[in-house]
Amino acid sequence: MFLTLMGITGLSTFVTSGQSTENRTNNPVPKPSDEEFEDSIDVVIPWRDSFKGCDGVWSAVKWPDCPRIGGKEMDERSMLKLYNGDGTIWYSFSVLHGSDGAPPDFVERNADFRPLAPTSRADNLGSVVLRLVAESPHWYRVEVNEQTRATKFILKSDPNWVKTSWGFLFNWSRRIYIDQDRVKLRDKPDGEIINEYAAFHYDALIFRKIEGDWLYVEGVRNFFTPNLYYGWIRWRKGRDILIGSLLNHNKIPETTRNEKEQ
Repeated sequence: MFLTLMGITGLSTFVTSGQSTENRTNNPVPKPSDEEFEDSIDVVIPWRDSFKGCDGVWSAVKWPDCPRIGGKEMDERSMLKLYNGDGTIWYSFSVLHGSDGAPPDFVERNADFRPLAPTSRADNLGSVVLRLVAESPHWYRVEVNEQTRATKFILKSDPNWVKTSWGFLFNWSRRIYIDQDRVKLRDKPDGEIINEYAAFHYDALIFRKIEGDWLYVEGVRNFFTPNLYYGWIRWRKGRDILIGSLLNHNKIPETTRNEKEQ
């Protein structure tokens, strides 16, 4: 299953910021600082967005085991919390758009909060994506600042968050953007350039699947009488994301332009 649905009891066990993490039945939830963590390489998003990479209509392919989420649920599950190592609340914010349709301003309201996405209110993602770096029995450790790599914590039983995969994000994004003059489709991950496609430019590249640091994509030439071409592109090198997608407002990262051909 592509995502780990959270339990629905966790938030009610917490009291206000600055107080302990002991719940009302006196069953303690250990502070993050009291637990041992194991490395993880996934991502965390709001639960309310866990259907967006699913249907194969708005997303690229039909994803298995996706939840059905109504509009009322989306509104009710829009408030998100991040915690300090001592179990106190570090930041609480909403991902709801304003009554005037304006995107949420949670990035602008906290100078120390620089998530993987969005980078600013102008991205208009209406969601938030955090790198997951480690897990304990009760907590996720996530990066809250892409520049400093500072981390905070999410309660695993918080029903408003969910762990998911990079593949889910790119399926949600649907389209993938590359520098087509430099990056060419390959026959397999880290394989050879497909020579007969090397001169092609595509009207769109569509996500199909992920394998490690590589994406299998569908190249579309001419939407009206489409010719389709398939191959692999590298999407990540270390921490650096090499492609445009919903994670960076569909912009091709500048860092890729100074590297050798991927």
